[in-house]
Formats: sequence, C-alpha cells, structure tokens
Amino acid sequence: MYPGQKKSAMTWLAQIFVGISVLVLIGAVVFGIMVTRDGGRGYRNGVSHDSNNPLSIGK
Repeated sequence: MYPGQKKSAMTWLAQIFVGISVLVLIGAVVFGIMVTRDGGRGYRNGVSHDSNNPLSIGK
C-alpha cells in the first residue's frame, strides 16, 4: 500500500532489532540467575551499581 518499500523494510528491521534486544535481555537475566546460583559473588556484583562488571563478563 505504501509508495516506497524502504519504510516497510525499516519497520521490519526495527521489529527484528527489538526482538533480538528482548532475547538478549532475557539471556542476560538467565545468565545472571545462573551466576547467582553458582556463587554469591555474582549476586553481589549484580546488586552493586557498577555496570562494567556484567558488560566485561558478557565479552
């Protein structure tokens, strides 16, 4: 219906990006829960406001 397909392609890419970001978010939460169950150190790192620890662990 739209005159150009670029708009539909952009919305399609946006939906894929949102879906991937949600999957990554869920994976990060599951990974954090697994680390917490393995040892209390992961729980303390998650509680602290330092956001560099999860990023460095992810890489």
